[in-house]
Amino acid sequence: MNDESSSRERRRAWAVFTTVIAIFAWLVIRDAWLCDDAFITFRVVDNFHNDFGLRWNVIDRVQVFTHPLWCFLLVALGWLFGNLPLAAIWFSVLMSVAAFLLIVPRPGRENWDLVLLALLIPASKAVVQFGTSGLEGPLAYLLLVLLILAGGGLNSSWHRNDRWVPLLSAAIVLTRPDLILIVAPFCIAWVTRKGFRRAAVSIAAGTAVFAIWEIFSFIYYGILFPNTALAKLYTGLPFLEGALQGLRYIADFVLRDPAGVVGLVTCVLLLMFRRDDLQARAVCAGILLYLLFIVAIGGDFMSGRFFAVPVFLAVAEAIRTNGEGTRPLADSFPGASAAAIILVVIHFFGFNGFVAANISRNGIADERRVYAPALSLAAVHDGSPIQRVSWVRAAQELGKTGPAVMRAIAVGVVGYYGGPNVHVLDINAIGDPLLSRLPARSESRIGHFERRIPLGYEDSLQSESLVIEDLDLREYCQVVWSVTRGPVWSASRIGESNRLITGGYSLLLDNYLSRSGDWLREPGPPALPPPDATIEMLFLPEEPENLPAD
Repeated sequence: MNDESSSRERRRAWAVFTTVIAIFAWLVIRDAWLCDDAFITFRVVDNFHNDFGLRWNVIDRVQVFTHPLWCFLLVALGWLFGNLPLAAIWFSVLMSVAAFLLIVPRPGRENWDLVLLALLIPASKAVVQFGTSGLEGPLAYLLLVLLILAGGGLNSSWHRNDRWVPLLSAAIVLTRPDLILIVAPFCIAWVTRKGFRRAAVSIAAGTAVFAIWEIFSFIYYGILFPNTALAKLYTGLPFLEGALQGLRYIADFVLRDPAGVVGLVTCVLLLMFRRDDLQARAVCAGILLYLLFIVAIGGDFMSGRFFAVPVFLAVAEAIRTNGEGTRPLADSFPGASAAAIILVVIHFFGFNGFVAANISRNGIADERRVYAPALSLAAVHDGSPIQRVSWVRAAQELGKTGPAVMRAIAVGVVGYYGGPNVHVLDINAIGDPLLSRLPARSESRIGHFERRIPLGYEDSLQSESLVIEDLDLREYCQVVWSVTRGPVWSASRIGESNRLITGGYSLLLDNYLSRSGDWLREPGPPALPPPDATIEMLFLPEEPENLPAD
């Protein structure tokens, strides 16, 4: 090939590469948004900046977030840029694009099929939507890509990048604890191949990072795991009922994001049958383990959220595997790159799956469609749409009058815009240390496990003195409050934390449940929003002075 044709070929290859990156970046920016749950962490960050500590309600030390590392990054963003919601969106875009840029093969060899295969990532609605949202998704994308690149195929020789594997694994678990199911098979395979003695120092460093957070969590919050785990996993609801909902969650993913399903299934099959690559099989095992976990816990109310990371990782590892393997992808899966092109074009022009409803009858919602009228990138940049939401306005007015208690279901924007004077009584128990330890009402919506308020508990919050009617529950709440409200470095408080974790006060709770358990589990009134619900339904009329003139 002469120099001119070679130069033309390189320019064409770089044009394709740049176009693939630009498509992903454009789709992430086009669909950029924030969900209500993101504002739960935003409120913690805001309280921290205002010297209240890492707290949701300023009186209680309760860990309401499941992503410590993401929370600390948001703390830094808030300090640097001030407008935390807007900064979180753009930082998420940056991390998502960086992660994608790392996995798309550079031009310069016969790898057109792999470059085009990367389009399976922007073809997925879930991957694109949760490339922002204000949650930890983009950080998980980036760290998992760095992990598989550091692994380098898990060959037996030691490389300088291997020392980063335990640290990256710890960072991924601190990004979201349940991602340990994805990285565990990879780490086991890595230790097996490298040898424990050779990897001991790196393992110690990664373990230390995770241990530091757990020690902090125990001392500061009085518990080793987020309060959300109590609120969403220890509900008292039957396992089979949750597993059935988990299968519905998979069905919802198939209907709302068929391109994501194609990408996930295709790449998992590719990894599963690459017997000559230990890393491919380890990544595949982690993804399958994580999918089983999703079913077991009943999935989530956010459509596609728990599938975004598996899709991104499966495609990324498929590209790495075939880039370093001996067989080109096209020989194994004819037409895969062509299918990727078709799928991303369909997504590019607005295909939104086969479900018209924003919220299905199973309680699973296309959260972006629900919140975009007030929390899309354009709306957040404007700042005025969220101020028209009746919940937000009510919380702001309540916050101006002084300390007050406000019941809420969608607690994120209410808590963030209400400010520290508003104690949000979260009936779904994510931010409440007592309610999270009580069983949920039956027939609760997935991800919204509503609790009944024990008699006298709301009055106790108003007065900050315990007036709960049931004596056993009152004593139990006194212990919980001593852990969440007592002096951090008190030896007696740390002792109470340990006894609470190990079940030392379970008898008090059991006595209360023996009398009131049936009452607590009674189903509530139908709480599922209408299928076409959006936050725009909560908009208050515009103020007359803001209306355009005739």
